[in-house]
Amino acid sequence: QPLTTVECSPVSSRPSSLVVADFGCGDCKIARSVKNKVHSFDLAATCELVTVCDMANVPLPDASVGIAVFCLSLMGVNLVDFLAEANRVLKNGGFLKIAEVASRFDNVRSFINALSNLGFKMVSK
Repeated sequence: QPLTTVECSPVSSRPSSLVVADFGCGDCKIARSVKNKVHSFDLAATCELVTVCDMANVPLPDASVGIAVFCLSLMGVNLVDFLAEANRVLKNGGFLKIAEVASRFDNVRSFINALSNLGFKMVSK
């Protein structure tokens, strides 16, 4: 199925000095595959790298990460809260990367508009 992507380049294409927040990390593939410092968040711990929490309220300070990632993790009725939390922890000029199955959204255009309303600028889709 097609993916909807806000910024499609992989994390590994960005400087390794950028801190990453992986929202809905699953089995921590990002943390295991890049040199960046990665904060891995999920509702359940599948490995020792996961911080168990609600993705609408992660234990990070404001403007503390350079890249926020949602990979197949935008589920639930409060996904706007998840995106607002990503916006809170991202530094000014940071990158939001979303890889999601398009069929998960009722209307992809509405989702993209909601991202814009949260202050995100679409770089690539």
